[in-house]
Amino acid sequence: MALRYLTKSVESNTGKGSVIWESKETITSGNGNTILLPNEAGKVDSWLIALVISSGNGKIQHTISNRNDVISGLANWIDWDSGSVTTTTTDVLFNVSAVRCVNTSGTIKIEVRCT
Repeated sequence: MALRYLTKSVESNTGKGSVIWESKETITSGNGNTILLPNEAGKVDSWLIALVISSGNGKIQHTISNRNDVISGLANWIDWDSGSVTTTTTDVLFNVSAVRCVNTSGTIKIEVRCT
């Protein structure tokens, strides 16, 4: 398992400066699961996820488990509605604490943007 923290940035097009969390990870088969988590505790309302398949297949799982359970490996994970995919797939998830990419085979890239 690889734990990756999302990068925090501020989007200022609203004048207020919304906090945005982003990450791009490339995963190859045999590297296990990659978990994505904001690097600060706090509420993330929505996750925009793109799973880009170069070869093979993969899937996204999400959890509502608390941050400490995610970090310690005790979180309960749920497959996203798309299941295992072989083509580029996007989805939006709401009210989840973390996502992980499960690479079954080949090379895939996950791109995440959270608000």
